Amino acid sequence: MKLLPIIAGFALALYLPAAAQSAETPREADRGNVQLKLGNGSVVSGNVVYVSPDGRIVELRTASGSQPVWFGDIESVRRGKEDARWRKRPDPWRFRERYDPAWKDPLRWEFGFYGDYGFGVGRNGLDRYEVGLNLRYGLNQYLFVGAGVGINSIMEVNRIANSIFASEVNTTGCAVFANLRGYFRNRGIRPFADLRIGYNLPTSTYGDNQSRRFSDEGVLLRLSAGITAIDRSDIAYSFAVGYHMHSVELTELNKDSFRRMSGSVALQFAVTFRW
Repeated sequence: MKLLPIIAGFALALYLPAAAQSAETPREADRGNVQLKLGNGSVVSGNVVYVSPDGRIVELRTASGSQPVWFGDIESVRRGKEDARWRKRPDPWRFRERYDPAWKDPLRWEFGFYGDYGFGVGRNGLDRYEVGLNLRYGLNQYLFVGAGVGINSIMEVNRIANSIFASEVNTTGCAVFANLRGYFRNRGIRPFADLRIGYNLPTSTYGDNQSRRFSDEGVLLRLSAGITAIDRSDIAYSFAVGYHMHSVELTELNKDSFRRMSGSVALQFAVTFRW
C-alpha cells in the first residue's frame, strides 16, 4: 500500500498542467507578438489573432488595427523583439504551432511501438528487455490514458537468491498494463511523465531438477520521464528513462517459495502514430 501515495502524487502532478491550460500567462500572450518581413521589404508587427486552417492567411492586430497577410508574401519571421533573430518562414503547419496563441493540439489517439532495456540495480536487480504496443486516448491536450501489451525477457536469473541456479537462464513473459501519460506542454518538444501498472504472464518457467524454480509471473510498475517530438505527419518519436519494478517468485531446494521485487533502470525508445 506504500505505492498509493506515490501514484496519487503522480496523478496530481499530471493534472496540474491540464488544469492550468485555461489561465493565459504573459508568456503565452507574447507568443502571438511577431514581426513579419514581407517580399516587398516591409515589416509588419503585431499580435497574431487568427491563422486560417490551411495556414494561408495570417491576421495581425497592429497599432493601426487588424491587418491580414498572405502567407506566401512572408519571407521571414521573428518574435516581437528588436534583438530577436530573423528565421526563415516555416511551413504553414509549423507557423500555426509556433505563433498562433489559439493553437492547440486536438484531442486524439496515440498508437505506437516501443522497445526498452532495463539495467538491473540493487540486490535483486536483473537485466530486462521488452518490446510491445501501446494505445492511448487524450482526455485533453496534456493527459492521456491507455493500455498496452509487451513481450519481455528477464536475463541471468542466477544473479539473485545467492545464485541458486547453476547456469545462466533467461525467461520470457507477456506483460499487460494500464498506462497514464502526462505532457507538460502541447507543442514542439514535449516533456512527459509516464506511469505503467500491469501484470506479467509467464510464457516460460525455469526449473532445476524440479526442486528449484524461478517464475517471472507478477505485478509490474514503472515510473519514467522523457521527451517526445512530433513531426508534421503526426508521427512522434520519444525517449524516456525510468525505474522499473517487477515482482518475481523463487522456489529453493526446501521448496519454500518467496517473492522478490526486482528493480532496473530502463531506457526506452518509441515511435507513435497520432490521429
